[in-house]
Amino acid sequence: MAMRYRQGKGIFAPPCLFFCLSSQFHTESIKNASDKRNGFTAQWKGHTTMGKETERIYTFTDKELERLVQISARESIKAYISETEKIESNRHKREMSDLLQRYREIKATLRNTEGISSESEKKRPENERLIARIEKASDLFRIECERIGTPESARRFKVMQGLFLSDRAYSTPEIAEKYMVTTKCIYKDLSLIYERMAFYFARV
Repeated sequence: MAMRYRQGKGIFAPPCLFFCLSSQFHTESIKNASDKRNGFTAQWKGHTTMGKETERIYTFTDKELERLVQISARESIKAYISETEKIESNRHKREMSDLLQRYREIKATLRNTEGISSESEKKRPENERLIARIEKASDLFRIECERIGTPESARRFKVMQGLFLSDRAYSTPEIAEKYMVTTKCIYKDLSLIYERMAFYFARV
């Protein structure tokens, strides 16, 4: 039975979780070892972080194995919740990015009162509510940036205005040049802008 693992901070940590939840062959091996020794002996073969092959033998009682399974279940649940929250957060950020990029277009359709189609007229109340929510979320984000009071927070609100909300649309390179930062810095700002705007948008 061989498994690759990584050794962390000088402590050899065998992947007991994966062994306990492994194939039927391994499960039978656990049962046989448990019957013979009133416990379980596992031999692990892997590589350290330095690439050196090494082997260790670990002996666990049935009680210890049960404890390992309990720990693995808790850690698996934590990892699942964390990953689910990350996926959900990314989805909200993408949706907020789409809304901000459509802000000027939607607002322009609301200004136009002549020659609009019946379908556009039906969407008008919905678009008005959408614009109102974006602007309210923007106000809350502005207050947050002012409360933080750093040059970076002040810049983030101005970045959002220049890219999405002002009458004139600025490009990312133009915004970066205006505030004397790199485009990479602007993209980092945008990630936080989408996150905070999504937070406020969901609450207005």
